[in-house]
Amino acid sequence: MTSYSAILGRVIRTQRELRKIDLSDMAKRLGFSSVSGYSRLETGDVPITANSLYAVARALGMKTAALVTMADELAGKK
Repeated sequence: MTSYSAILGRVIRTQRELRKIDLSDMAKRLGFSSVSGYSRLETGDVPITANSLYAVARALGMKTAALVTMADELAGKK
């Protein structure tokens, strides 16, 4: 079974790519010290905190609820 963190990470990655923001730029926007640290969030290797989710949504120009709704819809299709 895929974790919700992994599903949410997939949604975040898709939205980042749609906005043509590369991994390195996103990591910088969010204050990550390394690209790999941010990448682990998108792969679901580390759970995303509420504060991180809010920051990611802001960096993408989205509302937090929109990301969660997309993840919920994707999780429901499994």
